[in-house]
Amino acid sequence: MNKFGLHSQISMHYVRLVSTALEPAKKSKLSKVSVEAGDRLLKAVKEKMLKEHGRIDEADLRRRGYSEATIERLNSL
Repeated sequence: MNKFGLHSQISMHYVRLVSTALEPAKKSKLSKVSVEAGDRLLKAVKEKMLKEHGRIDEADLRRRGYSEATIERLNSL
C-alpha cells in the first residue's frame, strides 16, 4: 500500500487514466492518397448529378446527409 492507502497497481492505473485524459487530442492527418480518392468520389457524384439533373442540387445533397464543407468541396472541383 502507498501513502494514500491504495495498492500500487491501482494507483498506477489511475495515474495512466488521468494523464491520458488530460493530454490534448491528437488530430489524425489524412494521407494524400485518401484525399485524392475522396476527390474522385466527389467528382463522380458531381458528374452523375450534372448528367441527370443538369445542375448540382445542394438541397438534395443536404437531405442525403452531405455536410456543408463537402458540398463546398464538391462545388470547387
